[in-house]
Amino acid sequence: MENKLKAPFLLAAACLAFHLFAGFSFIRSAAPTYDETVHLASGYSYLATGRYAMNIMDHPPFSEMLSALPLLALKPQVFSGHPYFANLMPYSYGDLFLYHNTVPPERLLNTARGFTFLVWTALLAGLLWLLLSRLESPAAAAFALCAFAGMPVFISNDALVSTDAAAAVFYFASFVLGWLFTAETPAGGKAGKGGRLWLWAALAGAAFCAKELLFLPAASPEQKKYTVALLLFSLGALSGKNFKSAISPGRAAALALAAVLIPFLPLINYRVAERAWGNYGGEKASWLELQRWARENTPVQAVFLVPPDTYGFRVFSLRSPVTEWLDGGAMHWAPGFEKDWAQRIADLRAESPRPEGADLGYSAINEAGFIRLGRKNGASYAVRRSGAALAFKTLYSNPDFTLYALPRP
Repeated sequence: MENKLKAPFLLAAACLAFHLFAGFSFIRSAAPTYDETVHLASGYSYLATGRYAMNIMDHPPFSEMLSALPLLALKPQVFSGHPYFANLMPYSYGDLFLYHNTVPPERLLNTARGFTFLVWTALLAGLLWLLLSRLESPAAAAFALCAFAGMPVFISNDALVSTDAAAAVFYFASFVLGWLFTAETPAGGKAGKGGRLWLWAALAGAAFCAKELLFLPAASPEQKKYTVALLLFSLGALSGKNFKSAISPGRAAALALAAVLIPFLPLINYRVAERAWGNYGGEKASWLELQRWARENTPVQAVFLVPPDTYGFRVFSLRSPVTEWLDGGAMHWAPGFEKDWAQRIADLRAESPRPEGADLGYSAINEAGFIRLGRKNGASYAVRRSGAALAFKTLYSNPDFTLYALPRP
């Protein structure tokens, strides 16, 4: 190694050592964040049971499973027979998994955090080196690593059990690999430097679609075609190449297909629960069907009592619910609203710190309680899950929900 390169490399090594020291110091000192228990418990449940069901609202499994991977060596309990697991209550299940396990909570969490931190740090540092060493010089890449090592956001966020770092890494990977594609010289079918052009293109497409998959767990391959088209046009703009001459139609189609399908390969033969992929199956479909029936068969001014843990009743029914658990978010824009919301939530017996627990008290309200709630709030209809029937006139029913007409005074 030339003497003029030793100093940047030694400085980068020292900075990365500090980065690791700061990251592990953060891991040992930081309490669990609000959703780390959910991500960690969900990821381990996928690995241990092969059932992708616990945290499917908007979080695909890859990042959670990656963080939970080292826990397989610790063999904690998965609590697959507990009601929190059976009823898909991710926050309550996460607390149970972390704080009531056979392995101490600090060891569970910090083992996952440490592994996650090392993986994302290695990938980001490697991508930075790959980009800057080719774009400028090895010395420039070394100084870039120094800047990266000193940024607090990478020290803290990459050390958390979350899905944010994975999306950032895949997005950056698509940028780096896309640039490497544009920097290659087509070989014209001959062996040489240009032979890697298609490798960089396929890897860039896979990385970009993997990043999109992290944000759109319910997206289908058909929806991915827009991402692939954006990727191809972006690469063309970056490189200044004419794709009509640089890429044959057959190879372009193969690249697009690979970019769409590669992110799905880890899920082949993986047992997916009925309610998987963004909550678009099972109960969600039944909830939408009930709303459509209400829109077509009830007066516009009708008011409904609905399970407080559901959401979006107004969207498809075009009718008013008394309240929903997630309505509490409006307090940020309407001071004073929280008092009325909290009272309605209390009336529905939905005082739960977790949204998935809000239906437990509501399902226990008897007929007299519903009559009182209807009169107090001007509601003429009540919706209950089909497993908690009421002795009222049934207007509509499906496997998951039943709509009742409340007795008139």
